[in-house]
Order: sequence, then C-alpha cells, then structure tokens
Amino acid sequence: MPTEYHCKNNSTHVFQELSEDLWCPECPRELHSELVLVEVQTPEPETPKTPEPEPETPKTPEPEPETPKTPEPEPETPKTPEAASPATTKKTAEPATTIGNQVWRNAYLNITEIEGLVLAENTDEWKAAHERKTPAYCYPNEDVRFQTELGCLYNWYALALLEKHLPEGYRIPDLNDIKELTLSSTDNFLAQESLGIRSKPIAHRLPLSTYADGTLDRCFWTNQANGHYTAHAYRVSVDKKQIQVRQIDKNAGYFVRVLKTK
Repeated sequence: MPTEYHCKNNSTHVFQELSEDLWCPECPRELHSELVLVEVQTPEPETPKTPEPEPETPKTPEPEPETPKTPEPEPETPKTPEAASPATTKKTAEPATTIGNQVWRNAYLNITEIEGLVLAENTDEWKAAHERKTPAYCYPNEDVRFQTELGCLYNWYALALLEKHLPEGYRIPDLNDIKELTLSSTDNFLAQESLGIRSKPIAHRLPLSTYADGTLDRCFWTNQANGHYTAHAYRVSVDKKQIQVRQIDKNAGYFVRVLKTK
C-alpha cells in the first residue's frame, strides 16, 4: 500500500518523500513539526465503458470521372547543364567532456517543443501535473532566461518524450552509466557543473511545487524507475566532489544531462 508523510501540526502539509531532517519543510522550525508516515488507500481504477457503434451512413455514389484528353507532346527543349552543388555544410559538433570511457554533452537539455510536454509556469500548474502524472517542465527559479543559459527542469514522466528528441548520437544515462562515472575521476564532470555556479543561485523543484536549493548540489534524472512513485536520480556535490545515486519522487523537477551512445 502506498505511503505519504503528513505534518503533525498541519494536516494539509503532505509529502511523498521524507525530508532529510524529518521536520516539515513548510512549517517554521520552532514549531518542531514532525513528519509521520501514513498509508494511503489507492482507489480502484474505473472500467471504461465501451462506446456503442454508430449506425453507418449510406454512401452517396460518386460520379464517374471524365476521361482526360491526352495532350499533344511539346518539342523537347535542350537542357542546360546544372552547376555543381556546393559541398553540404557540416553540423557543428556538440561541446562535450570525455570522462574515462564516457563522453558527456556539456549542455543540459532545454527541449520544450514536444507534443504532450507541458510548461508548468506556476505552483498550481506544477501541482496539477503532479496529480495527473503529466510530462512537464519549468524554468529554474521560474526564470525563462535560465532555459538557454542552463537548461530546463523536468519531471521524470517527461523523459519518455525527451528520449525521442535527443541530439543525434546521445542518450539519457541509466544506473550503470552513473556507476561507471563514479569509478572514474569526477573532477571533469564537477568542473563543468561549477562554471558560474556560485554567482547564480539555482533551485530544483519539489513534487509539491516548493523549491530546494541546488546551487552546490546539482540533481539529474536517470532513465530508470524505482517502483510506481519514485525513480533513480543522481546528485552532483560541488563542495564534496562526489556523485550520489538517490531514489526520488517522479514529480520532482530535475535537470537532464546526456552522454554519447557507445
């Protein structure tokens, strides 16, 4: 049976994930509002009704087409030889970083123009996407300027759509990729995350649309689920220079970084 964490002092504060300090993140600390585990009754899905077939409308017979007249052939005009086509312009290579046997694209994904992917611009829209499990994205700090400069925050449900529109030759990492990354030197990966990071505070989006600071702990999705409610993500710590794998609510808003297919 699925579970939730409820605030002891405020029953409207409900969370899918236990906070690190076990206190309610929305109540003042002085209230000492603990989070308690509550089992949630999952409603049984309704069986959709089969629509009755509509009666067929009798087709009106179409008129027979007139036989077109065969045009008389025109005299052939001698062809002028075409000029040689210029060489095709090569695509600019995506900036990337090589770490061990892996090649990671430097830029985070900022893909938005996909059918079925919605922009959740405010708290209510992000909560609605949470309730419906809709593929959604938003801008870091709700600032559209960060889309081009840094990338977008996506919930985990958006990954299935993103995988169909990735830069050519790239893929979203799985757990094995992250394990291989942690066995190599992470300095190059972390150095990429550190560019301008201290001067620009960044926040990730939590499932209930609140924000968690991500300035020194940047979080990314993998493409692997961990049950019905959570998926595997990894956190890059700039100060500790380490990468940790975590199980996170699928409705959180995290970045996505891709690596080249071997």
